[in-house]
Amino acid sequence: MEIKKIIAQKELEVIGGKPQVFRYWDDDQKNSVDIFSSLDRPYSGVVSYATIGLSECEIGLVSNDKSLRVELIGACDKKEKHFANVLSTVAFEVMKKKKCSYGDIIQNVISEYCIDSEMKHVYLMNPFLWDGFETLEFRDRSVAWLLIIPISDKEKEYAIVNGWESLEDKFEEADIDIFNLNRKSII
Repeated sequence: MEIKKIIAQKELEVIGGKPQVFRYWDDDQKNSVDIFSSLDRPYSGVVSYATIGLSECEIGLVSNDKSLRVELIGACDKKEKHFANVLSTVAFEVMKKKKCSYGDIIQNVISEYCIDSEMKHVYLMNPFLWDGFETLEFRDRSVAWLLIIPISDKEKEYAIVNGWESLEDKFEEADIDIFNLNRKSII
């Protein structure tokens, strides 16, 4: 079975609901990524989104003697209209840089769509909202999922100075609303 179909099936299995899938293109119409979305997942009033096909891109990492690849996942309030665009833009940045790992910060992807928001960037971390996103093993690659979390300029600077573990501790202490692209910065 084609790898993209297996990834889509895994996302349906873990996220559930009645998903829709739409293709997004970069500005040059050269690269595309499919975006899975499912309403009221993992909670009522929240939409879950995940990439399908980002794992076709090399990111320069190896796991178990195979190329490690990623798919991205995120969730936001159902009233937010730009989250799928943010997710696809993050995917295109990964494709362009051919680099992506836990703790990375992808800069200025939210500010393209939400001009007045304090949230400007995304932070990549473990997809803790869903049980079941274990790494998938294929003959030529391993595919893992990373969660995108909106962060502010100050939160970005805090992570650079203090490390991603410290930023995650601050997020947990403040119990941030990761579904809100317009939340206030905690730093």
